[in-house]
Amino acid sequence: MADQIRHIPLVGRVPMIIFLVLLALSLIATFIMGRHSIPRFLSALGAAGTLGLLIFLVMEVWWNPFPNSTPHQTYLLIFLGLIPTFALLTMRGHRLAYLGVALVAWLGALGLLNQIFYLYPVIGSLHQEVAAEQMDYQTFTKAKSAPRGAIVTLDWEATASGFHHRPAVAYVPPAYFTSDVKLPVLVLLAGNPGAPEDWFSLGDLPATLDEYQLAHHGLSPIVVSVDGTGNRTQNPLCVDGPLGKVNTWLSVDVPAGIASHFRVNPDQSTWTIGGLSYGGTCSLQIVTNNPSAYGAFLNFSGQKEPTIGSHRATVKEFFGGSESAFAAVDPAHLLQKNEYPHLRGAFVAGRGDLASLSALKHLYKLSTEAKIDATINTLPGSHSYQVWRAALKQHLALAARAIEKTEESEEK
Repeated sequence: MADQIRHIPLVGRVPMIIFLVLLALSLIATFIMGRHSIPRFLSALGAAGTLGLLIFLVMEVWWNPFPNSTPHQTYLLIFLGLIPTFALLTMRGHRLAYLGVALVAWLGALGLLNQIFYLYPVIGSLHQEVAAEQMDYQTFTKAKSAPRGAIVTLDWEATASGFHHRPAVAYVPPAYFTSDVKLPVLVLLAGNPGAPEDWFSLGDLPATLDEYQLAHHGLSPIVVSVDGTGNRTQNPLCVDGPLGKVNTWLSVDVPAGIASHFRVNPDQSTWTIGGLSYGGTCSLQIVTNNPSAYGAFLNFSGQKEPTIGSHRATVKEFFGGSESAFAAVDPAHLLQKNEYPHLRGAFVAGRGDLASLSALKHLYKLSTEAKIDATINTLPGSHSYQVWRAALKQHLALAARAIEKTEESEEK
């Protein structure tokens, strides 16, 4: 019974209708309860509209922290959820009733927001059951085994870059503890907003890797999700710029830190860097600017170029207005100037994500012309974890290529 409950879907046509009905009923109830005090109801409506508009202006006009525009339905749902909330704060009497209505409104609004971003596909994803053992690095160094792998939280100094970063989260497969095999590495980057742990929670990474290692004798790449932004909302453009030396961090400090903390394949041509959205853009930046740092990349729903929202603002704020300085680090320009025959890569976008799809088609064409062994494909969904979970599962073999070649030679 408990397992059946965990698999109840939170996204799809039926859940969407349910959440729409909950939101609609809460708004109707708010109006019915507020009809006896129209001035107070109108003040609640005005306050909700003012705060909703302020949130929109801050996020989309004044601050604009994210490289991708937030779907405008997001702000509409926030506004609708705020109406019963302000009614609770301003209306007299029926406090418990208003509280219940406000909770139902936010349940409906958050459920509909989940339809947009696909963060939690089923009830069980709200609290994931992870087979791998979770531990800090000190515990990991003393561990003798981990039958379903280990999830390790760790950190190291940014010696070359000085970049202020958050701790990394790594997955280490069971075979690491039972053999002397030196495994390849997959470095993952979250989007913006994002954090290293997002791939392990929202991205369903532990389940994907557990399934892979069970099918490959306990072997998988060592996967390390690292910080590529400095905090959840910062956009340092994945360059050595005014917000930190992110390029040096990811191309020098991250490989050195991983190699010093884990027993890995020293040949970095077997290593892969990848990510979603900002992280996808960044992964292509790193391999085109630092061809020897990694041998492959995964670009899931990346942008056409490094951006803080507009090309003009990006060049002005990060490159002093110099187009030539921007071109010197922009993957599209580098792909037209150089060849990278040793690189492999995959581009993936959701079929409903028209901006990323257009960008990745262009970058794929430039990549193949630059002699990169690249692929491109689309998956159902938009700019969401619906795409990114499936994309990683589909392309994990690219990061595990060295392992699978070893298994093939042993079978022969």
